[in-house]
Amino acid sequence: MTNVPTPAQDALAAVTPVRLPELPHCANRSTTRYEIRRPVAPDLDARVLGDLVGTVNLCAEHSGPAASIITAAGFTPFGLTQDVRNRPCGSGVDFTDAEPVSLADRRRAQVRAEAKPVAQVSAAHVPVAAAPANQPARIRIARANMLREISRLCFAVDDPALPAPRIVRFTADEAINVELDTPTDAAEWAVVLGVAADAKTEETVDLAGDRWLIYTVHATWRGFPITVAACIRPAQQREAASA
Repeated sequence: MTNVPTPAQDALAAVTPVRLPELPHCANRSTTRYEIRRPVAPDLDARVLGDLVGTVNLCAEHSGPAASIITAAGFTPFGLTQDVRNRPCGSGVDFTDAEPVSLADRRRAQVRAEAKPVAQVSAAHVPVAAAPANQPARIRIARANMLREISRLCFAVDDPALPAPRIVRFTADEAINVELDTPTDAAEWAVVLGVAADAKTEETVDLAGDRWLIYTVHATWRGFPITVAACIRPAQQREAASA
């Protein structure tokens, strides 16, 4: 029978690791794709491939180190001639579990498992309100006026109301950062501010391999520099557009 393991195969299976090693990743586009396979016994035909246990896409900087890590862990990397420029470095699939798991999901699960619980702060140590002297009156009044004007834009009656921001933040130099839920919402603000033509939309990839669509535009509003922005996954943008 040809499917009976040989002694060399049994010995090889005993020393082959079960899980894939941690592989390098970054936000750059990939240039190389590896199939990761278990090694085969030396008594088998050289054309025989070991079991497929994973795939990984890597950028030019990390493809070499990753191949060394894979080999050192007891697996064999096979380079493929595929165009993977649209895939982030470190993306791929791990087939060693009962169900296939993306490498990005595995990294996120590891981060969550290693995260330390947030320390609970006693209510007795939380100040109810800061003393007025801690903040100059000019800053307090200027910020209050800006928040009032933002509220008016979002609660307009005579004109179409703008989408309400998710976050309004004042920087140390009194610039204003307004974060909206979606790029479409941010674009409405850009039109009212008169800077729609200066807006920038770009896609990026975070360290976990997730793609993000970022919309930003800068303006001067009522004498203050203001930045309007939104950050969303492209899939969420499509869902919002079709809703």
